[in-house]
Amino acid sequence: MKLRISADMGTTATRFKTALTGRHKVAFSCVIDKGNRFILQAARLVLSLRWFGGRVSTAPFYLSTTSALPPSAKRFFKRHDCIVIECNPFDDSKPHIPSNKLRGLEIPELTRFKHVILIDCDTIIAQDILEDCASIEGIGLKLADLPTVGDNQLLDLFKELEVDIPQRQFRYDLSPEQTIGYFNSGVVIISRTWLTRLHRTWAKYCSFLLTMESSRELYHLNQIGLAITVADLEIPVSLLPAALNFPVHLPESMYPPRYSEIDPKIIHYHWLSNELGFIQPLNVSMAARRSDIFNATLRQRLEKSSIQFFPSAVKQMHETNGPPQTPKIIVGSGWWCSKQPHDWTKGSLLAHQTAFFPLWYRQISKYLRPSQIVITDSHSPLKPDFRSYPCLTWIELDKNYGHANDIRVGKIKTHYSGFTRSVLSGAMYALCCDADYFVYVEQDCLIRGENFLDEATKGSTESILLGKHTEGGKGIGGKPAAKMLQQSLMIVHKSSLQRFIDKLLASVESDGELSPELKMERDLQPFGYLNIPYGRSRPINFSLSSFYAQHLDDEEIQNFLMAEGLPKNFIGSHEEAIFKV
Repeated sequence: MKLRISADMGTTATRFKTALTGRHKVAFSCVIDKGNRFILQAARLVLSLRWFGGRVSTAPFYLSTTSALPPSAKRFFKRHDCIVIECNPFDDSKPHIPSNKLRGLEIPELTRFKHVILIDCDTIIAQDILEDCASIEGIGLKLADLPTVGDNQLLDLFKELEVDIPQRQFRYDLSPEQTIGYFNSGVVIISRTWLTRLHRTWAKYCSFLLTMESSRELYHLNQIGLAITVADLEIPVSLLPAALNFPVHLPESMYPPRYSEIDPKIIHYHWLSNELGFIQPLNVSMAARRSDIFNATLRQRLEKSSIQFFPSAVKQMHETNGPPQTPKIIVGSGWWCSKQPHDWTKGSLLAHQTAFFPLWYRQISKYLRPSQIVITDSHSPLKPDFRSYPCLTWIELDKNYGHANDIRVGKIKTHYSGFTRSVLSGAMYALCCDADYFVYVEQDCLIRGENFLDEATKGSTESILLGKHTEGGKGIGGKPAAKMLQQSLMIVHKSSLQRFIDKLLASVESDGELSPELKMERDLQPFGYLNIPYGRSRPINFSLSSFYAQHLDDEEIQNFLMAEGLPKNFIGSHEEAIFKV
């Protein structure tokens, strides 16, 4: 077994001086695995503890990691008084990431503290939890949000391991089912009296389960081991309220009304964060308020960074560009972003990540100076920090209505794709705001050029302008792009805005039966063409004074940044910005 305190973290002695919090000694222990995502989550957790932990904000924080940290992360954790420990995974022969958290209980120094809080890295501390720890004599656990492992399966494993089945019955918060005791291991509060026995027995059962064919493939195997351990040792269990391990990742319909009144102390956000470290907008009111406080604090700290797209830089850009342009322009767009590209992704993956949004927003603001930008989000799992941007209205649909090709192949059964819905949503907003122009710009489309609107409409007598048919572009899988009408940039004068909306709504075919491009070409007559290239046409002359470009590959993105006089890392991944805090 390898268990080593990193040399450059300093001795633990000085850390213990900050451990006294009132009458109690409390320590936090967290385990992270290989991958930048876990490191960033741990950084977020540490910041939240130091900012909002109250009397436990100075408590020692032990961070066990199964792989070496990059230098920037090491400096960050040292700066925030964390004790970093390198360790092996729980079982090298049968890798199971959730069970690695048991390494966080084998640190000898933990026995010095009255309570140890074993905590997942995908959480943030929102309030002081000292009083909640004080009353726990055995172990504090919150029931799992849902029975991801049912009692029937638990009972079979109890019998196989010859552990007495407890008689107690608990009821889940978010499910009508009862349980003999299946808990979420994201937050576990352990009294010193039980620490060693709990760790030894929990590790024993997890090792057994990893060898048993009936259980070793279960993702929540460590929680099964915890349930069996608690029953076998007959540890006094204090049921933690939802506020101490508050789930925010589930659909809004799953939460009972009382959840909107719970003011969380620990938020378990799972994957709901973006590359800058911000928590995504949440759908439970009090949790949303607490996460907004965290985001605002982080945003304030990041303002000091030199990265060019934080709110202060965006605000400065707006002031430099001047007030919204006359005539009145409303820009519309759609939004979808996931960790995995969808089946119909074209161009660089960077153009489909949240890190691309600041560049997109910059170009829109600089060259169109709209009075408002309206984004229609197709219930995307990942979102940019949209609250930081001025002149931005964010509308979220109730679900993802998919790409037109998803409808065509039967993956989604609906009439309008997410694209068409975002066009309709933005156009209706523009109509209701008496805009002089509605300009639709797709989320992966960049514009460039002074007096952009004038250049794009120059010489045209039509009030609806679409992109010329694609020439030389690349389609899905690198195949030649179809020579179709383009709609990544569309300009509609107010005189035709109602006709534009009516025609989009009038088509009897779904977007899967007839693509939006073909329907527009058929139904929007008379229309004209934009006076600027390229959209998805190629090649691109980046020295041209005015153009628009979609489906850019990595090299083209770099050429675009160079043309704009922006650094090469303007997009890229800015995940490590949080390490500067």
